[in-house]
Amino acid sequence: MNFKSLIFSGLDFILPNSCQACSKKIHLDEVLLCKDCFGQIENVSEDFTASQYERHFSKNKYISDYCAAYKFEKDSPLQILLHNLKYKNHFRNGFNLGQLTAKHNETKMNSWEVDLIVPVPLHRVKKAERGYNQSLYIGKGISQALNVKIGAGILRRRKLTDTQTKLHIDERKSNVENAFEVKNQKFVDSKNILLVDDVITTGSTINECAKVLLNSGANKIYAASIALA
Repeated sequence: MNFKSLIFSGLDFILPNSCQACSKKIHLDEVLLCKDCFGQIENVSEDFTASQYERHFSKNKYISDYCAAYKFEKDSPLQILLHNLKYKNHFRNGFNLGQLTAKHNETKMNSWEVDLIVPVPLHRVKKAERGYNQSLYIGKGISQALNVKIGAGILRRRKLTDTQTKLHIDERKSNVENAFEVKNQKFVDSKNILLVDDVITTGSTINECAKVLLNSGANKIYAASIALA
């Protein structure tokens, strides 16, 4: 047994870890889930990502390119990870999933030559209720993987909007219209910016954020999420 394996074995004994989906004991060299549960999560293909870009982003051209790591499926291990991230203070889920998303899309993300990573913000009321913004932790994982700085306070959600979950596409667009603003234009001027969120469904929120950033002088806007719904 090598030194690294010995360390993992010792930590496993002292701090046993369990799979967030099935509760089976996992080793510290496994990430968030056991191998069986992680194997149930489907990676997104380049063709699927391209079709979703065409569907949600190509018409208005606010987003120059887009990537994700996984397909979102209801009642899946991935949904459990994202639920725990959003509502149960599992910050490590966001950071690790952000790193995995960057690894899955390393070539594409590097080609974008991003200057700044901007998480999609929560309204101050929702942030106070939850205590944190889950997209910030996803952004931190991507930031470390790409070695690109993160701008957490640059974009602000100024309007308290209804949850998008039960709205159809036109209602989603209307719901987030004029909901965001840039706090200081000098931080985005001429920058290539990567917008980060947990799941993208219709792209309404991302498109609205991108529009505001471009109107404030940003050069190009890219987008990344853990999953595509």
